[in-house]
Amino acid sequence: MCERKRRGGLHSGLGAVTPRNLAFLESPRPPWRSSSTQPAPTDRPRRDSGGMELGECTLNPGFRNVDGGGSSAGDPAGDPAEEPRRDAEYAQIKPYAGMPKEVLLLHSSKARYRVPREILFWLLVTCTLALVALTVTVIALSPRCMHWWQVSPVYQVYLRSFKDSDGDGVGDLKGIQEQLNHFQYLNIESVWVSPFYRSPMRDSGYDVEDFRAIDPLFGTMQDFEKLLAEMHNRGLKLIVDFIPNHTSDRHRWFNLSRAGDPRYKDFYVWTDCNGSAPRPNNWVSVFGNSAWTYDDVRGQCYLHQFLKEQPELNFRNPHVRKEMTDIIHFWLEKGVDGFRMGAVNRLLEATHLRDEPQVDPKKAPESVASVWDLHHDYTTSQLGLHDLLRDWRDEMQAYGREPGRYRFMVTESYDYHEVGKTMMYYGSSLVKESDFPFNFYLLDLPQNTSGLWVEHLVRLWMANMPKGQWPNWLVGNHDQPRVASSAGRAYIRAINMLLLTLPGTPTTYYGEEIGMEDNNGTDGPTRDPAGRYVSPSRDPQRSPMQWSGDMNAGFNVKTNTTWLPLHPDYRSINVKVQDSPTLKKHLAGGCSSFYFPPVGPEGRRMVGSGSVPLPEHAASVRAALPPWLVLLRARRRQCLLIPPRAGWAQQSVPHGAELWGRIGRHGSLLGPGVTGPAGGADEHKPNQRRQNAAEVPDPDRGGRGSADPVHHQHSVQSQPPRAVLRLREGLLFECLRFTV
Repeated sequence: MCERKRRGGLHSGLGAVTPRNLAFLESPRPPWRSSSTQPAPTDRPRRDSGGMELGECTLNPGFRNVDGGGSSAGDPAGDPAEEPRRDAEYAQIKPYAGMPKEVLLLHSSKARYRVPREILFWLLVTCTLALVALTVTVIALSPRCMHWWQVSPVYQVYLRSFKDSDGDGVGDLKGIQEQLNHFQYLNIESVWVSPFYRSPMRDSGYDVEDFRAIDPLFGTMQDFEKLLAEMHNRGLKLIVDFIPNHTSDRHRWFNLSRAGDPRYKDFYVWTDCNGSAPRPNNWVSVFGNSAWTYDDVRGQCYLHQFLKEQPELNFRNPHVRKEMTDIIHFWLEKGVDGFRMGAVNRLLEATHLRDEPQVDPKKAPESVASVWDLHHDYTTSQLGLHDLLRDWRDEMQAYGREPGRYRFMVTESYDYHEVGKTMMYYGSSLVKESDFPFNFYLLDLPQNTSGLWVEHLVRLWMANMPKGQWPNWLVGNHDQPRVASSAGRAYIRAINMLLLTLPGTPTTYYGEEIGMEDNNGTDGPTRDPAGRYVSPSRDPQRSPMQWSGDMNAGFNVKTNTTWLPLHPDYRSINVKVQDSPTLKKHLAGGCSSFYFPPVGPEGRRMVGSGSVPLPEHAASVRAALPPWLVLLRARRRQCLLIPPRAGWAQQSVPHGAELWGRIGRHGSLLGPGVTGPAGGADEHKPNQRRQNAAEVPDPDRGGRGSADPVHHQHSVQSQPPRAVLRLREGLLFECLRFTV
């Protein structure tokens, strides 16, 4: 037994640590070694695996036989009476590396070890809680991650007038694909395309014969799929027009309905009437006259709120809802990114079919022939309308759960002075409806071009918009005159700047980026049904896009034909002129290389800060500048803008003041606001700045800027606070002069 090797080092050989063991370990010299004698070779101690020297056949009195589970006779470890004495002896031992658990626990409970440990623990807990609270606060206060329809203007393409690729004089899907570079040049990411469904074209494609087919006039389904794929490859989104309110009278559903098919019998709104006087009530079509037409096949009248070739669907029939939902699924599975829902306020009608109240009660009922003669209490915004739209929203949500694949929904509803009805299309805080309803109130800008009127129109939307919702703005579309014609060319730049600097998503109509005007001098037949039945026609604002000064303005380069006449000014107002090499040469560097100030016809500066020189050939570059505030690529995220002279609020914008803004990472420009530059030689010279602004030559007026007492009054006002502008990162607005 005394020959047995001790394994496992110090503690495995000693078993339980006792005061006797510790005294043995701390002894300066082992007891078997004498200071005066050397052991014999046979008595030399040997070192066990733990490094402790033991003599042969010498037993550790505190050794516990691990194999046998017992202890030696001198081991007091099992004696309860020894515990207090042993703890007292432990307390006399200093901490050392490899100390047993009992010693460690005794020392760790001392104040000098316990207090720092507790301080560090609670400090760590406090820091963790503070970090969590800070994270929650940042998340709560930070703006939401913005969707693709929030970070880019929406560009409306009127398909018939955008670009003709096959020479038939009508724009088509391939024509859009040929001009995708134009969208990227303008930093447009969202493109809304007018209807391309199969149609007899009684209302320019808004009378749909088959919602699942492409009209041959615009191309094929393969053309559509190629266009969609190429747009997605370029990072562009496609929004398609969806017209759920009615179909064409050539639609299969209508033919089956008028024939009395049991399934399709109630797909449309029918009622009994007299064939000789088909007028069940006084309801009036948008295009004038009665909204009811007698059908000889069925022997009843059907409702149409537009043309008589556009019968009204009956959305109180669940089969109709199912069919239209399936159509939405069809195009979502194709990959479209969103829908513009047209005329949604007319989806449902009152079932009682009562006469609507007249605006003028004294007017003879038989003379009521216009939509403006009635209060549309029973034909618009009926109960159940928003439930229908929310159901469609839910269907679209199922397709938009993948990152970057959000499906957009915008609604069209002309509610005029009843802005509260329009706001209902946002939905509620619990149930989402459209991402936003179109804001048509800026269409009233031409009525009054004063800053106070503009402020009123802007506040009308912002004050009524539900909290947390996203605003939007437009100044023209395919149904309204172009802003250059309605407000005048002098206001184009100011109104477009307003459109692009208001918070929210701007929607622009094709051609507004180059300042196209209505072609009011058209000869020949009227294509627009509104022009045939009511006044005025919408053909002037639908003239072909002016791409160049070549044949047919570059719209059709294969044959000498266009579906509508071109505007006479297409040789001077077109994309090619405004995309000239001279303009690109001087603006390619953006604001990071130089500031290109607005100049007059002679190349003179219109705002004198005295810090940046004019580029060469400034007059020719100025002549090529488009009225649109073109987005420029730049290496720095700061740019100088010149606001309208009278501004959006006439009481606050100084004449000739400089509008500054710092570009954010996402979103459109937020503002507006006016201030001096963030730095520079003139920052601390307000008097000199006012003097320069007052001395600016005004070629439009033929004199000095100070000649106008109203403008001079604005030039000496104090500077309003700094505006914070936000635009897509790396893109800036062109610096232009405004003539308002």
